[in-house]
Amino acid sequence: MNNNTEMEERLWQWIDGQCSAAEVQELQQLVQQNDNWRALHAELLALHISMQQDAALLQPSMRFTKNVMEQIAAMSIQTTAKTYLNNKIIYGVAGIFITMLVIALAAAFSAVNWKGGESSLQLPVQNITGTNWGQWLGGQFGTIASVLFAVAALALLDQYLRPKLLQKK
Repeated sequence: MNNNTEMEERLWQWIDGQCSAAEVQELQQLVQQNDNWRALHAELLALHISMQQDAALLQPSMRFTKNVMEQIAAMSIQTTAKTYLNNKIIYGVAGIFITMLVIALAAAFSAVNWKGGESSLQLPVQNITGTNWGQWLGGQFGTIASVLFAVAALALLDQYLRPKLLQKK
């Protein structure tokens, strides 16, 4: 049994063109001299030729292949999107962002003098070494700067994370 399996392997390598020139000569001599080798070679060669002819006949059309690939692509996108997109997280982030925006707008509108007339906002001229930073960071300027900083930080975070998300796709 082992001898028959070894004969088959060697003949398949010859038929597939995977043998060296010396091995090809050796196998040709064995096929010419031995009836078992000749019969097995004829059988395997006939099988090889029939498989090539059947493979050429059974190839589907290009449109069929394209349709199948499009359906596979559509299914894999839907199942993948379900695994990493969670609507609760998206709504939570959107809610936090909208809340921050509403608070910032409310603070800005509450500080406006709606009666008109002269502006009560005057920029103080101060010496930098004697500046009271608590006054600057705790008032309107601090609030506006904090909101702008938060928006800039979110934009930078988006630019950092977007390429990583696209690479995973």
